[in-house]
Amino acid sequence: MSPTIIGTQFIGVIWIFGWVILFIIINHLRWKRKFKRLELLHRERLVAMEKGLPLPELPEFDNGGAGSQRWWGDREGRRKLPKRIWLAIGVLSIMTGGGTVTALLIHPDPEQHQNWPFGLIPIFVGIGFVLQHLILKPSATDRETE
Repeated sequence: MSPTIIGTQFIGVIWIFGWVILFIIINHLRWKRKFKRLELLHRERLVAMEKGLPLPELPEFDNGGAGSQRWWGDREGRRKLPKRIWLAIGVLSIMTGGGTVTALLIHPDPEQHQNWPFGLIPIFVGIGFVLQHLILKPSATDRETE
């Protein structure tokens, strides 16, 4: 194996593990923030008990039991996505794939010309997102209720 192949494989491994580590760090920070909020609520309740005041209400938390709808919580608690998010992601993906195809076709190295089909992957994924937007587009009756 040539050193360039080993180098590119190493960069790929670092890239994948870097994203995994970033995901773990983000989740850890979310749970840490949630724990601090619960700890603050607990302290408030203890102070209220010491002073003989009525206890403050605890917010409803999804405990992951049988009553929970999903592992990430209920729909009302989550932020709504913009209505045209799938269209935006699809168009961005199509443009990325088109740019990749163009870049590989005009690359000065002739060996790179044979890799142009890799740009078709984001193009077709983007077409799928655009189709999803068209299929899930709310009807006129749904728009009136919002």
